[in-house]
Amino acid sequence: MSQPRRRDGAVPAVDRAELAWMAGVAGIAAVALVSTLSTHVSLGDAPESVAGVSSVGILHAPGYPVYVAAARLFTWVVPVGSLAWRTNLFSLTCAVLTVVGVFRLARVVGASRAGAAIGAMALALGTSFWFYADFAKHDAFSLLLVVAAMVAIVEWDSGRDLRYLAGGSAVLGLTVGASWQLGALAVPGLLTLVVLGRRRQELVKLLGTAVVAGALTSAAALGYLMVRAGQQPSINWGEATSSSRVVDLLDMRDFSFVNRRLVGLAPRSAERNSSGEGATPLRRLWNYPTLLAREMSVAVLAVAAWGALRWRRRVAPRHAAFLAVTFAVGVLGTAAFVGPANLDGFTTNLVVGGFFGGIFSVVAVWAALGVTDLSSVAAGAVKRRRSSRRSAREDRRRRREGAGRRQPTPSPVTVEALVLGALAVMLLAPSIVVHRAVASHRQPPFADDYATNVFASLPPHAAILTRGGELTFSLLYAQLVKGQRPDVTVVAADSLAASTWYRPQLARRLGVTLPDLPGQGAELAAVAHQLQARGPVYLDMLTTDALRPALGYVARGLVSEVVDGVGPKLPESIADVEQLLGRRYRTDGVYGGGAGRRWPNTFLIGSYVRAHLELARDFNQLGQLDGVATQVGKALSIDPADKTALGIRKALDDTRAKAALPG
Repeated sequence: MSQPRRRDGAVPAVDRAELAWMAGVAGIAAVALVSTLSTHVSLGDAPESVAGVSSVGILHAPGYPVYVAAARLFTWVVPVGSLAWRTNLFSLTCAVLTVVGVFRLARVVGASRAGAAIGAMALALGTSFWFYADFAKHDAFSLLLVVAAMVAIVEWDSGRDLRYLAGGSAVLGLTVGASWQLGALAVPGLLTLVVLGRRRQELVKLLGTAVVAGALTSAAALGYLMVRAGQQPSINWGEATSSSRVVDLLDMRDFSFVNRRLVGLAPRSAERNSSGEGATPLRRLWNYPTLLAREMSVAVLAVAAWGALRWRRRVAPRHAAFLAVTFAVGVLGTAAFVGPANLDGFTTNLVVGGFFGGIFSVVAVWAALGVTDLSSVAAGAVKRRRSSRRSAREDRRRRREGAGRRQPTPSPVTVEALVLGALAVMLLAPSIVVHRAVASHRQPPFADDYATNVFASLPPHAAILTRGGELTFSLLYAQLVKGQRPDVTVVAADSLAASTWYRPQLARRLGVTLPDLPGQGAELAAVAHQLQARGPVYLDMLTTDALRPALGYVARGLVSEVVDGVGPKLPESIADVEQLLGRRYRTDGVYGGGAGRRWPNTFLIGSYVRAHLELARDFNQLGQLDGVATQVGKALSIDPADKTALGIRKALDDTRAKAALPG
């Protein structure tokens, strides 16, 4: 059952030399990844993750309880620096361990040490892998669990005892509390490894061991989820206190673009395109070569294809089948569920790249095999040439006097080293040059500044309705982690409209009764008016955009105050609002900064654009065209491609041109 599976009959031992190579790979990967690590929280889901780690809460669907618990333990063991920095560092640590895991996986499958190192570094320098390695989110941790399970089970298949199979299955079971989708996509390939070529009696024992180990850790993760949800932490998405609630949470039933469209809070077209919504799986499938090329470069894909096609030289049949099935299931599964339908440059890789971790890991292993084979082929060619030269020694000796002394043929070791060096430069240098800027989180503290600006705009004991996780999570992070404005009630309009659990949870926390209404704009407006009985109610800019036809409001910088009537109303002092936007807000990197127009910053940066456009409309109502022009100009300095701002500027130019005509 446990015979070594490599073609050469040898399983690479974890000796001092192997450990030295693993440490070297870890060190190089850490140096590269730490160069883009930020000391503050990024946007997207990162503020929610840090707030969840702080409160040991249940994050947005599917909850990620195992990730939160592991990150909380890490931040407790490493007590230096801010919680945001330590949570970012946890992701980096998981990413480095994943790179080491891929190195070991490639070695067990059949790659040389140098080939495995180059393949693992190709993964480390991939666009989305690098991005999530410095990002306070579950992706690096989830992929670490999957790769650790792969390594353990492949080690077992290559000669280790049954504990490796049980341990790998147990680790894979934990993915139910991280990214269960990523874990599920790895199951078919690992099952192929376990089942292929086994006797029936043996198979019952193996499958029983794997299923029991995985089921125990999955049950433990889900049990912890239910217990913690019942304790009502500050962040408690889904309130998964029963089996049906757990199923809804894992199914992400209230965390989909479909639900958002039903409530009139649909995401923009760019989001739909990035997610791949609306396209058939076959159409999405054709976009994968472009996504993979942006992730790991065309050169890496070419060498990986060579490694995959040449598997018979080095890889055992079961290992080859495991890699092929894992890749195929990963492509088909992600094509069916997460896209992409339309590729939006590197943004697509960053938005959906976390789901492709298993695919990227297989490509890295194939690349390691390709590098190993190419360097071996080059060394073999030199050996054959030297053998041929030795057999013709007498002929060369007779000709030496007339032809002069010839240069010696390089040794196979020298040629192999040169080939490995050339491949390392060809495969890794483009990623370092191109991917680093895309993946870097070293940018202004957009989330911190946005929360500070919004809270500075609100009076005591106000409520604010927010739209979109990027904005809601930033405010929750500032409250729960930094202790800012605990008197403000943050209401997630998306969840209020789309879920069955959030409305009663909010009502319980506020001590009020909220009507059980379907989540259309008019009903959300009614909830906003009902909350006015407790104090002033405000909207963020994206919620203002969505609810403009349903209620009255006065724009005050990054927020709008809900008032009687319908539509926008003029503020008491337009100069105060202009000063708020122009002088009082902290806006490092917002104006003229390219990083602000990149996911996941676009929602938040768009809020500043909307704020200037609301002020431009107020100036227009007063007939002050110079004020309109100034605010539109500021909006375009944030986002030069904003269609609304461009349309207003064109209308303004046309108006001025007509006014300048004689008669």
